[in-house]
Amino acid sequence: MSVLAPEIQETYSPYWLRLHGHWVHLEGIQPENDVVSNRDFSELVTVDGHRYVQRAPRGPRTWNLAYDRATAAATAALESAAYDYNFNDPSMRTLFLDTNDAKVNMVPPDLLSLWRNLNVTSGPLVYNVGESEGQPIWLPTYDGDGVLGYRIVSIPVRAGVTYTATAWTTLGTGVVAVQVTGAAAGVANGLNGSTVANPHQATVVFTPVADGTVDVRTTVGFTAGLMVYEGDCAPASYRAGRRTPCSISVQDPALAINPIFPRQNCDPCALPRESSTFVLQEVGVDAVTPFEET
Repeated sequence: MSVLAPEIQETYSPYWLRLHGHWVHLEGIQPENDVVSNRDFSELVTVDGHRYVQRAPRGPRTWNLAYDRATAAATAALESAAYDYNFNDPSMRTLFLDTNDAKVNMVPPDLLSLWRNLNVTSGPLVYNVGESEGQPIWLPTYDGDGVLGYRIVSIPVRAGVTYTATAWTTLGTGVVAVQVTGAAAGVANGLNGSTVANPHQATVVFTPVADGTVDVRTTVGFTAGLMVYEGDCAPASYRAGRRTPCSISVQDPALAINPIFPRQNCDPCALPRESSTFVLQEVGVDAVTPFEET
């Protein structure tokens, strides 16, 4: 059994970085890391005691990752992302993946509001997909503009990882409710007898053979609660998405260097012991929407 030096200790880090088109596992991270959501808001309290709050649509996140025992690959990937300045090619965009969030729901939560169309009257407007009748979860359907008949969300995926795309629908048997195309493919149909009170859960399980992007299509007006996540177990209820993977900007690392070597281990060719802290800032709406970094 090989013994790893302290500075290259393996961990079960949940973080991955997509750099120059390839996924790199960010090993060696410290046990706890701060994740802060920067969401702008303003409030006004009137003289009669009412409070009015205005919030931005959502808050971009900031991760503070401390690497006391980072692997060489993780440090090199983060440093390369920090010093890279070319953001014009979407296929080479730096992406950040938290597999913990990916196991919850990878669909950006903004889609529930972006796809909502109050003028659409065909099909149900809300579904009850709660765990019990006493604790319902009410969701808007993915209503569109009435032209395409469906909506598509694109999500980057990794090769060899099993994913599930699932949604609640009132479509009948033989009618496509959820369809996956791109790096993997699959189709799930509706089921006769589905109602708003008892919708059918259409589920597609797929495993991409290569890194890339999948397009998940849902039929508008009849399908709600779209979830895409790592794993193959269909959930009992909807969970709001945490928009992962996401586009990020990596700041220059903060280094703590110990240049003093023990006499018995002194090697003039060896690098000094150092730890580093990287700040990762979420940019753009999601991993596939164009953005500008300034």
